[in-house]
Amino acid sequence: MFYVNAAHGLSNSFIGSVATPEEFKTGAGWVEVEWDMANLAVGGTDWTDGTTTTIELEITNAGVASVVQVDWVAIGKRGAPASSEAVNAAVTTEATARANADTALASRATALESRMPSGTGQLATAAALTAVDTKVTNIDGRVTSESTRLDQVQAAVGSAAAVLQALNPLGGESEWSAVSGPASATFVTAAESDARGGAVLTVGNATTNGERWLRHVATIPMDENKLYKLSARFRRTAGDGGIYLGIAGLNAAKTLYVNTSNVETSAISSQHYATNNAKPALGTWQVVEYYFKGRAAGAATGSGTKASPRVFANKVAHLALMIVGNYQGQVGFFDLDYITLEDVTADEQALAAIATEASTRATTDGYLGAQYSVRMQLSQGGQQVVGGFGISGTTSGTAGPQIDFGVMANSFWIAAPSGSPGGVSNVKPFSVQTTSQTVNGQVIPAGVYMDAVYINNVTALWARFGNLVADTIQATSISVTKLTGGNLSVGAWINSSNYVSGSTGWSINSNGQAEFSGVTVRGTIYSSAGTIGGITINGNGLNVGGFWGYVWPPAGQSGLHIGPNGILLGNANNGRYVEIQASGNIYAPGLRIENGNATFSGNLSGASGSFSGILTAQRVISMENLDYNIATVAVGVTAGDQVSPINGEILGVTAPAADWSATYIVSFHAAVGAGSRGVLQIQVDGFTQFEFSLSEGGMKSFGFTFSGNGLARYVRLYVAGNNTAPVSSVSARSISVIVSKR
Repeated sequence: MFYVNAAHGLSNSFIGSVATPEEFKTGAGWVEVEWDMANLAVGGTDWTDGTTTTIELEITNAGVASVVQVDWVAIGKRGAPASSEAVNAAVTTEATARANADTALASRATALESRMPSGTGQLATAAALTAVDTKVTNIDGRVTSESTRLDQVQAAVGSAAAVLQALNPLGGESEWSAVSGPASATFVTAAESDARGGAVLTVGNATTNGERWLRHVATIPMDENKLYKLSARFRRTAGDGGIYLGIAGLNAAKTLYVNTSNVETSAISSQHYATNNAKPALGTWQVVEYYFKGRAAGAATGSGTKASPRVFANKVAHLALMIVGNYQGQVGFFDLDYITLEDVTADEQALAAIATEASTRATTDGYLGAQYSVRMQLSQGGQQVVGGFGISGTTSGTAGPQIDFGVMANSFWIAAPSGSPGGVSNVKPFSVQTTSQTVNGQVIPAGVYMDAVYINNVTALWARFGNLVADTIQATSISVTKLTGGNLSVGAWINSSNYVSGSTGWSINSNGQAEFSGVTVRGTIYSSAGTIGGITINGNGLNVGGFWGYVWPPAGQSGLHIGPNGILLGNANNGRYVEIQASGNIYAPGLRIENGNATFSGNLSGASGSFSGILTAQRVISMENLDYNIATVAVGVTAGDQVSPINGEILGVTAPAADWSATYIVSFHAAVGAGSRGVLQIQVDGFTQFEFSLSEGGMKSFGFTFSGNGLARYVRLYVAGNNTAPVSSVSARSISVIVSKR
């Protein structure tokens, strides 16, 4: 016998040999063996103060035809013997039918009893209507009394199925052998309430290569006439590695693997996979079913469905479960709940069995045990169901008595006897449904169902009501699809389920604050302050940007204010602004309008317009068209560069349009460098008014006038015929035109 605790695993350094009873050698029947841990053949004493998690029994010197069955294994501290009080254990079943006290009586009783009287250390007398079996064993002064009755009825079709399964209970990593992959890729079991075996096998590494190839230690012979079904449940929890699940085929000697190409090799790769490099979403359980049957002529074939099962390679003689995690060399983890290989051919045949068992046990250790159970087993189509009920009791000098009653069934219910008055026989006031079922197309989920229940105090983690009538409901949190009520009083706040502050949903707080993504109001809104799209409304008015009232913000800021005192736009501290006061005054850079008087500090220009009062200019008013009402306008142009054109304009200016009553006064100056020939002309609208010879140098000046014609006039200096060397030149020059109606 080997044992495992937190300090060590299965090892030949912690082993003991159990003396073999003669009945065990001869196969005479059930044998109960007790062994003291103090008799370790090899090992320490850590079993005295540590928790033993696993024990393993090894049968030696067994022949090829040997069959060993183990009913139960128990490990624990021996209880203290009884002293002054008698201890007993009994199981009794009785059935009685009686017409009345004066007529027939038919009775059947089965009684099993073990009793240990106080202080004698001897076996007490046992008497019952039926004593099925009593056995007394005295080993080293220890007296044991046992009574057992077993009735069993079984009907079966077919033979037992060959099964491989890895349910991965805690400590189950010992069932796996690491075939390939770095030692950094660990494989350990971890508790998981959702797992079939109560734990999962976790494979991988959080920081480095987590790839690991594992093979289950158990094997079965491959029968090519049987249909096998592989079932597995797994999930990835971290990383991006792939998952392989399947069957490792071995040759007849179990010394080499046989891959799908029918090649015998020491490497476990290219095996008969049911899942090939799967990468499901992290944290999502995956369930796999895959079928195998037959032996190929060479390499493996088939799609793995029940209709087209995968065919094993020809040289495969034995089968073992295998898994590969975090392929190829990826960092991460995956969990395996279970992986099984079932013989579907045998599983699909039916098995039905009923067994009733009653037993009692009493020992000088002060231990009493009594048990009565009924078990029923049904299996078909690969599904096995075991159910029944049992009542058991135990006691010892230190733990005290304890009785348990349990039922394993799809449903358990209590109802009034048939024929009860008032029609109550058709009512099941209490029913437990352990599996869901469909009745008239309606799915009835698993749960406890009561026709009517009266409870003084209820504590429930989760409850569902069709209709709930309550005087008062107190709850920390209530989640409803629809809530209808006459009045709703909220103590703190009420939110939408998708509420994220400043992002989505809505919220109403009991302090009066609320947040919505959009509101449509059909009536009137009353508010002392608020902000809409960056516009703040308060008692001072409407403010945007850096404004908080009728005052310019600090330099560098801008915005808008509209209030009872006026309108502010821009920022005077930045030099760009408009101010419209409630009194009607307007202020802007270069413009002041006060009490109807406007003052401009810049230029005034326009395409057209009219002026009915007096227009006063400090210096010159220049415009393209100050039409018929013009008083005095002066325009001019100058140039200082030296030019020597043969024929061409050297300076020009446009005078504004004026009617016939206006006089255009023209004066010009030009510095001439003398040449051989050419003339300097003064032209109006392209017509020469005067000209001077360029053969004489010096300053040329002249003035003349002409009247308006309602059109703009163009005055220019023009050089003509300057084509003989040495040519003439003109440098400093100017033209001035004054348009006047005075």
